[in-house]
Amino acid sequence: MRLTLVMVTRSPGDCASSWKRTPATSKHGLQLAAHYKKAGSPELAIEHYRLAAERFPDSQKVALLLAEAMTGDGHTRDALQLLERFAERKAPESSEVPSWIGILRDELGDLKSAESAHRLALSFAPYSALLHNNLGYNLLLQGHHEDAAKEFSEALKISPRYELARNNMGVALASRPQAQTGGGSDAVAVSERSGDGTQQSGGDSDRTG
Repeated sequence: MRLTLVMVTRSPGDCASSWKRTPATSKHGLQLAAHYKKAGSPELAIEHYRLAAERFPDSQKVALLLAEAMTGDGHTRDALQLLERFAERKAPESSEVPSWIGILRDELGDLKSAESAHRLALSFAPYSALLHNNLGYNLLLQGHHEDAAKEFSEALKISPRYELARNNMGVALASRPQAQTGGGSDAVAVSERSGDGTQQSGGDSDRTG
């Protein structure tokens, strides 16, 4: 049976009714959520992801998709609380959830707590260049330039062509006190995460810092 999606105007309350009438499959609900997100209706997308999360509370994929949609709609703190509750209920088994928690805490300025999350993510995927870059970015935000440079160096050892890590290494080195002989550097450090809620190579996630 082929499913044809038609864009209509609906309220979030209609979504719950739709799920009651429709066979309870996560695939159907996630397809609708992705459709509304692409169509520029983030509230409907979030509502469908939220309904999926209620039906499948232990699904890491659904939790990450919901958090990503909430973050994209400006609800960063709510997304963080969602993932923190998920991690409390279900101990992380991979780097994805702690990686996102670290990134969201960075965005909210909770840097020390974010560092712990980044380190936890790395404990699951120690050979992830993106995760080393994200930890280095966090350390750079905290002013730990030498430690940040070490993380960017590790990222480059794993992935020598990783331009973001190379750029961030330059920022870290230029930010050291002994390097501040002129006006400083105009370069901007960057961390990275995947944009669809599913993580690349050990839970790395696309974001500019």
